[in-house]
Amino acid sequence: MTENSIPTLDQRVTLYLRAVHGEREYTARERSAARIVLLDTMAKEGKMSIGRKVLRWTWITIVSVLAVIGLFAVYNDLLHWVLRQ
Repeated sequence: MTENSIPTLDQRVTLYLRAVHGEREYTARERSAARIVLLDTMAKEGKMSIGRKVLRWTWITIVSVLAVIGLFAVYNDLLHWVLRQ
């Protein structure tokens, strides 16, 4: 792993196992379990990030639609007022 590179999944597994269990040889089962933990965590973080973006854009859309409806209501009231004059 170079200084500016992003670690691969296998490198992350090794880093995780070293942090949790220390420097030693790991079995295939230990590596597999660590891989599952890392992938599960990455998936959860990805869902949370996407969820926040969707929520933010949904809120912006709702506010924009309400603003447009409000403008039409004001325009409609103004038009009726002008036509009554």
